[in-house]
Order: sequence, then C-alpha cells, then structure tokens
Amino acid sequence: MADLNAIVVDFGSSSVKFGHAGEATPRVFLNSSVGVRQKNGGVVNTDDETPFSFSSREHDIVTDFNATPTKLPLVNPYKGDNIDLENEGDSLMCKIYDLGMSEMFRDSTVASEHPLMFIDKCFASPEQRSKLAEVLFESCKGE
Repeated sequence: MADLNAIVVDFGSSSVKFGHAGEATPRVFLNSSVGVRQKNGGVVNTDDETPFSFSSREHDIVTDFNATPTKLPLVNPYKGDNIDLENEGDSLMCKIYDLGMSEMFRDSTVASEHPLMFIDKCFASPEQRSKLAEVLFESCKGE
C-alpha cells in the first residue's frame, strides 16, 4: 500500500480549509457561516431567543450565495466558545465537513483511506475535543 498524505482540516470561525499535509495551500476553502433554508420552503428562525438546531432531514445548506436569489439566515457551528455538535452526525458542522470532503475527493479516492489531522481551537476543552473526534470518526461520512 502506498503512503498517503494526511488530510488536514482547519475548521475556523470564519473559514474551513481542507488539504493534504505537505502541500503549500489548501485545496478547498469554504465559509464557516452557511445559508440555511428549510426543505419545505419555510423560513428558518435563527433569533437568539429560540435555539436553532440544524437537521439535514429538515434543512439544506447553501454555500453559493450568487446562485441563491433569496436572502437566507447565516448560521455558524461555532457558537462563541462552543461547537455545535448537538445532533452529532446530523449537525451543521458535520454537514460542512462532509461537503468539504466531497469537494476534495471528487475522484474515486476514498477519504477514509487517509489519516486525518484536524486543527482545533487552542482553548477547546478536553470534553469538546473528545466529542469532536467521536463525531468526525463515527458519524460524519468523510467519503
């Protein structure tokens, strides 16, 4: 089996970058804030009084704002000091991760064959890091 470069994922509060270790620049750039719309055409409520809970069964994410004629609320999985992992494999962060991995591996290469290096916030608690690793390795597709 040939040596494979690790996949490096840098999930920041403003952008998400995907690339291979050793390369000078990332291959995929996505915004951390994405547009969210309900699949039934309804408006998503993202006010601070009612906590928003993303579900891919009920919502779609939009990253190409030029192709979307209507205004959509922007949602970011980083909520202050916390990462939105409430719905685990169905979380907004997992959806963005899956989108980035599918953009990076458009050919037949399977992402699960590569080691993964995930860049995390320096002030994340050990509990957050443990939960993040659990969600990435067990719930997100990554293929």
